[in-house]
This record gives sequence, C-alpha cells and structure tokens, in this order.
Amino acid sequence: MLYIDPFKLTFWQWWVAYSAYWKSEEIKQRAAWEQTRMIAYYSAMPHVKKIRKFTDIVEFSWEKKKKSEPLTKEEFYKLKEKYYGR
Repeated sequence: MLYIDPFKLTFWQWWVAYSAYWKSEEIKQRAAWEQTRMIAYYSAMPHVKKIRKFTDIVEFSWEKKKKSEPLTKEEFYKLKEKYYGR
C-alpha cells in the first residue's frame, strides 16, 4: 500500500484521495450484500416457488431506478444562471 502523508497534500488532493477510498469501501460493501442475497436466494429456492429473481429476496437502494422529471425552461434557466452566472 502506498503511504501518502496527508499533511503534505492540498485540500483538493486530500479530497480526491478521501473520495476514492470511500468509493472503494462502498463497492466492497455492495459486493458483500449481493453475495449475502445470492446465498439467501439459493437457500430459499428449493422451498419457495415465488422467488424467481435475486431482487425478489431484497432490492437494494442502488438498484432502484430513479424517476426523473424533465426540467422546465424556467428551471433550466435558473440552474444555468446559478452555475454559470449568465
């Protein structure tokens, strides 16, 4: 493992390293939960007829599809002005 002295980093360098670390931890946690769901699926499969997919056991928040409404022209121009100042 590469050791980087956090006191020699600028804030943005530190933020990038911090974000990457927590993203990797999140990926590990998701893999563990999906493995647990797969074990539960194969354990319950011979006993329950209604389970046909892994998501029938449990659906995780990162698997749910987000429904997004299209922006109106007013909302678009407000966001444009907020972020671009035009």
